[in-house]
Amino acid sequence: MSSDSFSTNQTFFQWPDERIALTAKGDLQRTLSAYFSKPISVQRIWETPASGPVSSATPETPVTQTRRVNLMCEGHVACVCISTIKMSNQETAHLFLEEKFAIGQMFRPYPFGRRKVE
Repeated sequence: MSSDSFSTNQTFFQWPDERIALTAKGDLQRTLSAYFSKPISVQRIWETPASGPVSSATPETPVTQTRRVNLMCEGHVACVCISTIKMSNQETAHLFLEEKFAIGQMFRPYPFGRRKVE
C-alpha cells in the first residue's frame, strides 16, 4: 500500500524513485542510471503505428506514436514507461521511428540539453 499523500496544495511521495520519475524531463534513463549508479537499458515492449510517414512531420502536422518500454537495471524492471511522442520535424521523426532511438538517446546527438524535443 502506498503512503503517498495529497491535499489541495501539496503532494508527498515517500519513495525517492517516485520523486525522481516526476522530476525527469525526457531523460529518465540517465537520471535512473545516476541514482542506481548502474547502466539502464531500454526494453521495447510495444508501440503503436506512427500517425503518418516521417516525411509528413511538420509543426503544423506532427507525427505521433505511443510506446511502452521497460527501463532495465541488471535484468530487473526499474520503471515501466508509456509515452506519446509528438515529432514536428523529419529528422527527429526519422530517429524515433526508423532508427528506433529511445527518448533518452535523443539528448546525445543534439546539443539542446534539457530543452524541449521538437
